[in-house]
Amino acid sequence: MGVSESAKNLVCSLLVLDPKKRPTASEALKHPWLRNSASPFPLKPKSVIYDSLKEFSSFSELKKVVIDMIAFSMSTKDLEDSTLWFRVIDKDNSGSISLQEFRQALKGKGINEDMISNVFEKIDQDHNGTITFSEFLAATLDKTKYLEDCRLTAVFKKLDTDHDGKISLSDLTDALGEWYSVSEIEKMIHDVQSKSGGDSSSSTVNFHQFVEAMYDGTGDYMRPYKTRALSMCVPTTT
Repeated sequence: MGVSESAKNLVCSLLVLDPKKRPTASEALKHPWLRNSASPFPLKPKSVIYDSLKEFSSFSELKKVVIDMIAFSMSTKDLEDSTLWFRVIDKDNSGSISLQEFRQALKGKGINEDMISNVFEKIDQDHNGTITFSEFLAATLDKTKYLEDCRLTAVFKKLDTDHDGKISLSDLTDALGEWYSVSEIEKMIHDVQSKSGGDSSSSTVNFHQFVEAMYDGTGDYMRPYKTRALSMCVPTTT
């Protein structure tokens, strides 16, 4: 398939060595090719980005962790849209988004200050007062990317550190203990058990519960596994 002249124009302008002549991220976002709905890479509007951030802020901590792990494994190309928006919002090019920058980006969008602050705090997973690049990428990752069968299975296997087919408190402590306290990890497991209707006193999460938590009550969370019979993807349990 050929490359349009508009796309070539954008790429060439971004390759200019002199930073004074090269367009900024904000200027690049205004390029006709990115604004064209017929483009193979139509840029998401800021309102869609905010909706993604807001939705992510409502997820359980375990779901956030899993999405973060999946985002970390994605290619640069898969994350282009989010990367561009991050550069636009990160006005001082510090590599992180402050609350002030977050508010400025949403100014005039009809969103009240309390809601903006609440979403910001919930995305700031390491509680350092900023949204880091990795946190932003995870929070804006498209569902079609993090709800892929084998990606979910790969993360489950990674969190199941003793490879017994279920995620236990000790598994998550081994995998996440550097970033989360034992009480926070216990709450992750409890939240999954509560939503799945399982034994709230159980300290393990099986694969079925894990997938249900990731699809988060959509009603068809096991559909991919039932219809595609992913025998090579679904982990065995003992």
